Amino acid sequence: MNDRRQDTERNDEDRIRPEEIVDSIRTAPKPVVNTRYLADRFGVSLEEMFRELDSLAADGVVEKLEVSGYLNLWELSRETDLGDDSESA
Repeated sequence: MNDRRQDTERNDEDRIRPEEIVDSIRTAPKPVVNTRYLADRFGVSLEEMFRELDSLAADGVVEKLEVSGYLNLWELSRETDLGDDSESA
């Protein structure tokens, strides 16, 4: 697990990079992950990780699968999974 501050105010060098999130999803034991898995992996709150993932979903990097009113699963978008995302170019 990465050592990251639990507070919601981060400076730029302490911010989770999208590439780190993509790599964590790509190397997860299952092709989809829940918000808690990634929050625990990065040592941040559920709320902070949800904001990060929601932003990546808006950019088309990940896809959000709503399982219920409060449970979300996340997977890499087809473009990201195939390595076509501009983040890694």
